[in-house]
Amino acid sequence: MPVLDHFRLDERVAIVTGGNRGLGYAMAQALAEAGAAVAIVSRTAADAETAAAAISQLTGRNCRGYACDVTQPEAV
Repeated sequence: MPVLDHFRLDERVAIVTGGNRGLGYAMAQALAEAGAAVAIVSRTAADAETAAAAISQLTGRNCRGYACDVTQPEAV
């Protein structure tokens, strides 16, 4: 069994804040490739939804984008 099979995330959900670009995007993509459904959180819905659609198309996994400013406690 390949070592990465031990790290499968099938039937799991991952939430990635700042997942619309940079390191967050790369992490969201890796989590999706490992089998997770991914929720991408960004301050703007359009950015989050665009990233989610791209990752979903690349990986075939369920990815959705959500708007939330995690620096504001009442928004979380």
